[in-house]
Amino acid sequence: MKFLFFLSGEHPTLPQSEVEALLKAQGICYSIVEIEQQVLVIEAEAEIEDIRNLTEKLALTHSIGRLLFFCDYDEIEEQNYNYKFKGSFCVRIWRVGNVRVKASYLERYIGGRIADYGKKVDLKKHENLFIGIAGKKFYLSEHLASVPRGEFEKRRAHLRPYYRPGAMHPRLSRTIVNLTGIKAGEFLCDPFCGGGGFLIEAGLIGAKVYGFDIDDKAIRGAERNLKYAGIDDFNLGVKDILKLEDYNEYFHAIVSDPPYGISSSTRGLKKEELYNRAIDKIYKMLKPQRYACFIIPLGDELENLEGFKVVEKHYLRVHRSLTRVIMVMKKWK
Repeated sequence: MKFLFFLSGEHPTLPQSEVEALLKAQGICYSIVEIEQQVLVIEAEAEIEDIRNLTEKLALTHSIGRLLFFCDYDEIEEQNYNYKFKGSFCVRIWRVGNVRVKASYLERYIGGRIADYGKKVDLKKHENLFIGIAGKKFYLSEHLASVPRGEFEKRRAHLRPYYRPGAMHPRLSRTIVNLTGIKAGEFLCDPFCGGGGFLIEAGLIGAKVYGFDIDDKAIRGAERNLKYAGIDDFNLGVKDILKLEDYNEYFHAIVSDPPYGISSSTRGLKKEELYNRAIDKIYKMLKPQRYACFIIPLGDELENLEGFKVVEKHYLRVHRSLTRVIMVMKKWK
């Protein structure tokens, strides 16, 4: 069965990588059929409900649908519109890129073709929704579920009880958590947890979260933030990652956005030394064959990656003088 993921388009590489990481984590066998800007089409050996449930975890996707067809625009009239479903329906068309098509015309045309088979159109109280994506090609899918992206806005850092400048948007934090392949019930650690943004997003998808920081104020703030988000099952501690000894191969996933060289937050270490020593500790704490996401500024070098393979890199421009590099690393041994 083919499924269409309508990606958010707010980053060039992260939305697709997030989808693929979740598919792999859930053990869903798939192959990529088509990729175009905000459109990802896969063929998967999966139940519709298993694909629909991905919207409970995804952050950088708008919606998921069961693909009915995709084609060039001059082939739209040739498609079969005799779909089996109960109740009324509605057609909505979304344009991506600079495509010049009249969405209202396509809505009327496709709606009329489906209605020709005795189906009832209801634009307000429909029971079935068909979504067309107009890009370089045209895609029509039966809508399965939408990602509740508005919920991420409610968790933005400045709305939490404890706020630290520079905190990531919850959608980005959720995406980075998803890139590790963490599943509900597994253990995730952030050894530089700050206000707990990664821990919140991991906890909301059912992971058991552990957060450490050398700043006791940050740990107290993270506790307030986690409770504010409705997460009660967590482990926090005022600890220096370089001195952690009790978690050998304990965690299924590790995410880390370490400080960028402020002496008060690095205990006087140069940031390169902190990063390389932290990577060594993360390697020891992570279970074999599992993933860590480590985030550093563009231009900084990591020397100690023995035992890790960097499987993905994503570049996130923060402002003119700072671009973050999100490294997804797999522990091979």
